[in-house]
Amino acid sequence: MTSLVVVAAVLGATACSRIAGGTEQARAVIDETHAYLRADQHVCDAVASIGMDVRLGPDYRNSVPMKGLPGAESGRVNVEVRYSLELPPVEGDVFERNRGVFQRLKDWWRGQGYQVVRHDASEPFTVLVVEDRRDGFTVVLKQGKVGNLWLTAGSPWVTATGVKPPEPPGCRTARAPE
Repeated sequence: MTSLVVVAAVLGATACSRIAGGTEQARAVIDETHAYLRADQHVCDAVASIGMDVRLGPDYRNSVPMKGLPGAESGRVNVEVRYSLELPPVEGDVFERNRGVFQRLKDWWRGQGYQVVRHDASEPFTVLVVEDRRDGFTVVLKQGKVGNLWLTAGSPWVTATGVKPPEPPGCRTARAPE
């Protein structure tokens, strides 16, 4: 249903500035236009919970039609946004730092009511997939061979609007206390 997300603006400890609606409006996501906004909200909320300066690098934003799938309905799409996470440099083991990021996000997501769907902690290709049961969105945190991280959020099937993917939001972050 969902693949990966990567990250693209400066983030940290507060929510996104341009994204309308929060979890109280999650069930209102009924079309492609709103799905992009909701996917970005999932990303911004997750990045804010990391507790350090994070820069998001947009990777892709797209919607995939439901064509050819069992039970496919015309006019339905799955929306995905993916960002690369650019964390502050570390003096030492980048994988150790990333293990902390994975654990913080896993704990935060559980505390927010997300369900862990998959957690493959094998390195270097660590993957954590969660689902927000309130709105059906999935979020994936993935680590690459050299410790690079991506964050992806994807919608359940929503009504297509044909909208051009909006620009990535201006998520805001705050530095962790020193």
